[in-house]
Amino acid sequence: MKRSLNYRRDERGQTLLLVVVAMSVLLGMAALAIDIATLYTASNETRRTAEAAALAGAEAFVSSGMTAGWLPQSTVCSGSVGSPGLAEQRALQVVANNSVAGGAATLQATACNFTNAANPQFTVTVQRAALPTFFGRIWGSFPGSVTATAKAEAYNPSGTSGPPIQVGSVKPWAVPNCD
Repeated sequence: MKRSLNYRRDERGQTLLLVVVAMSVLLGMAALAIDIATLYTASNETRRTAEAAALAGAEAFVSSGMTAGWLPQSTVCSGSVGSPGLAEQRALQVVANNSVAGGAATLQATACNFTNAANPQFTVTVQRAALPTFFGRIWGSFPGSVTATAKAEAYNPSGTSGPPIQVGSVKPWAVPNCD
């Protein structure tokens, strides 16, 4: 009997050690989950902002009359954020109006593809740097920025070089006109 009591006295403190190790692992996994969820959300918001900016730039092609031949390509799209054309200006406005992870994103680059002059393409790259990582700073090399690229194509529905066609409102064909 005396032998079993001495054996148990040597086991004191093991529970405390197991609890400390388990809590450390649990907190580490929770921190990783929070930071990954933050980066995933920021990535989705950046992608949505890039898509909206690309659509705004492509819409500038059609609404300005460039696809109908009324304006030169260089006026609508310069291909540079530093000296923006009409498409870049609209993309910059969209990026400024959409916050990513509670902060401002930046329009990194734009590109215009005029191989098919009737249906040009507009590509944008949006980046959000200095993301707020809560626990990732402990490991030091956690990514703190996300980047997204989107492309949109302008469409000239007339296919001719006449005045631009703009649709004021779109409705299903079964709904009668009430104008």
